[in-house]
Amino acid sequence: MKIMWAPWRIEYIRSPKHDGCIFCDFPKENRDRERLILYRGKHAFVIMN
Repeated sequence: MKIMWAPWRIEYIRSPKHDGCIFCDFPKENRDRERLILYRGKHAFVIMN
């Protein structure tokens, strides 16, 4: 298997780990534009990867 390496991601890899889940935390923050949340519905939301 070939190992893929993306050196620009090392800051993320070495950063402190966050407890929780982005699908639970991001909608609570009300920072839709920054978090790339495109749509909020009654039971779901759309977030870009």
